Parts: sequence; structure tokens; C-alpha cells
Amino acid sequence: AAKIKDKIRVKESRRQTVQLEVLEVEGFIESLPDGIERQIFEMVYLEGMSQGEAAEMIGYSKGRISQMISNVVKD
Repeated sequence: AAKIKDKIRVKESRRQTVQLEVLEVEGFIESLPDGIERQIFEMVYLEGMSQGEAAEMIGYSKGRISQMISNVVKD
């Protein structure tokens, strides 16, 4: 029973960590100005699209999407 309780505590801790990270990502995306970069981040990081799928929807290449994400993240 103690092992099960320990596993439950570990999983709960991980779940809370993931929830905090999701809130941080959502906050970052919300802080971006309205525009193509924000739209790309929402598609890839909130809607779960691949960069290729986002590129197809927007009409850009996957490489361009990757480049735009890199540019926003490093700024």
C-alpha cells in the first residue's frame, strides 16, 4: 500500500508540474501580439498540429514555420 501511495504522489506531482508548464506556455502565447507568429504558436503548441500541418494551413513551408518559431523563442 505504501508503494502505491508513493506512486500516486509522484504522478500527482508530475501532473501539477505539467499543468504549470501548460499555463506558462499559454501565457507566453497570449503575450504575443496578434499576428501570424501567434497563430502558428497556437496551432502547434495549443492545438497539437505538427509544424508541417500548420505550414500547409498557412501556405508556408515547414522550414519557414520552424524558422519563425525559432526567431520568436530566441527573442
